[in-house]
Amino acid sequence: MKKLLFIFFIASGLFVSCVENPEEKPTPLPPPGNLSATFDNQNFQSVTTVTVIDAVSMSLKATSADGSYFKITLPENPLLGTYTWDVFDAGVTGFSLEYNEGIGTDSYIAARDDAGAFANFPTYTDNAQLVILGIDRFNKRISGRFMFTGVRFTDDTQTAIETKEFNYGNFFDIPYTATAVVEPVDENSILPSKIIDSYPGQNIEDQTSIFTYLGKKIVKEVNTDSGGLLETTRYTYTNNLISKIEIETDGIVDSREIFEYNNNKLVSYTSFDIIGEIAIKENYVHNLDGSISVVRFTGDLTTQDIPDGTSTVRFNADGEVSQIVFSSGLTKNYTYDNKNYVFKNVIGFDKISFVDGEATGISRNITSEIEGGLPNYDFQFTYTTAGFPLKSTDIGVEVNFFY
Repeated sequence: MKKLLFIFFIASGLFVSCVENPEEKPTPLPPPGNLSATFDNQNFQSVTTVTVIDAVSMSLKATSADGSYFKITLPENPLLGTYTWDVFDAGVTGFSLEYNEGIGTDSYIAARDDAGAFANFPTYTDNAQLVILGIDRFNKRISGRFMFTGVRFTDDTQTAIETKEFNYGNFFDIPYTATAVVEPVDENSILPSKIIDSYPGQNIEDQTSIFTYLGKKIVKEVNTDSGGLLETTRYTYTNNLISKIEIETDGIVDSREIFEYNNNKLVSYTSFDIIGEIAIKENYVHNLDGSISVVRFTGDLTTQDIPDGTSTVRFNADGEVSQIVFSSGLTKNYTYDNKNYVFKNVIGFDKISFVDGEATGISRNITSEIEGGLPNYDFQFTYTTAGFPLKSTDIGVEVNFFY
């Protein structure tokens, strides 16, 4: 049994050993209760609750009429008593207290102040506490109270935080089930967590990409193979626009991409190969017919003023790149599926889907790129029930997606 603090504080000021609720069959059946909380001069009252208690965990989600919610989880079947972070070893996950405003913002969470992402912020002190006051295992009802200081990042670089105090949370006779409840999938919240590239029959190691987000903004991508770390890609935003992407190896930046905008439209892209000390720059003109005219230059890390051709980017009715015609005479044509692009919900990718003479998806997945009448690739996809890629295959390449 984990290091549960087998005591809890009751109104009389006494501490009582942690035990199962001795009343297993109360009469009459208590009516379903709700969760309430007071903070920031607000009174939260849940209108729906979804609670699951099984042999190894507890999960409670209470949602108000405006869509805001509290979520409480435990990595074990609950007993009467008090739970804090001190109960669990540092490596244990699953103890969680969370508040979300329900408007697409990041949650305020209870987090450790001695380890993890918020450990280095002296303005944050953990005081998370969950007290289980009653468990009716016959009628499946649970009661308790909670408090925590919620914390979240305020910037894309995770260098600043804000906190909110939740000191008066209570739940009474909340119904629970032992069967997991499958909530409707919100397609707008699905983000890829991992992508594995495999090369069957070739002497090439599998490569794995792990993605980190702040809300729906991508923060970092870490690429590894069986030998360990290959490279790390870091993303910087200005408001909701990707303004910089840097790739580093062994802590040294190898390449950098800079994006400049006007009225939320990309007008300039510069790519620096820092190791090779060369760079390319593209300037974009957004035409009245919806196409984009591109003028490309090359140069060194300081100046890019050597003309390197022009191109025209055309789009289909869905806003996806359908064709890129280069002044050299080369033409690239793209086809798409009718499902969801793997990075569809990542903020900012839709603005940079045509840079450096290549297309990426916006809301659909590219299935083929035809260059000079011949396919550079022709992917076949299988999908999740929500219509996002589960696997793609081409000759010699297999890609598996995880969310």
